[in-house]
Amino acid sequence: MVLKEAMRLCPPGPYGARRTDAELVVGGYGIPAGTTVFYPFWAIHMNPDHWPEPERFRPERFTPRETAKRPRLAHVPFGIGPRSCEGARLAVVEAELILAVLLKRFRFRLVPGHEVVPVERFVLWAADDIRMTVSPRGRRQDVS
Repeated sequence: MVLKEAMRLCPPGPYGARRTDAELVVGGYGIPAGTTVFYPFWAIHMNPDHWPEPERFRPERFTPRETAKRPRLAHVPFGIGPRSCEGARLAVVEAELILAVLLKRFRFRLVPGHEVVPVERFVLWAADDIRMTVSPRGRRQDVS
């Protein structure tokens, strides 16, 4: 749930693109056949109709019950359709494994005063990196 919410707020890629096969009308605007249409993932992921308080980090949005309330395409961090990211499944598995290992052993805190500024490129970047302090987590003592 945490990973999905993080990718909702900061999708790996900022945009998807599709070419129209036929003329269509979206929001009262005519789009001719053969037009390449870019769709920003953030516009989908920040839609308050599907995400109340869209700017807040709330992993519980991704419980099975909450997920069932939303349209399937309200969360598209890797794009949609036959041209979505081929490596999406592998990326999610890798991220889950890496996070499980790192978060079990270390505590991560943003450096005080450091602001993370997203930059849209082919993939999402931070303008001045993401500066963090890393410290080992304390080991629990056996209580016998």
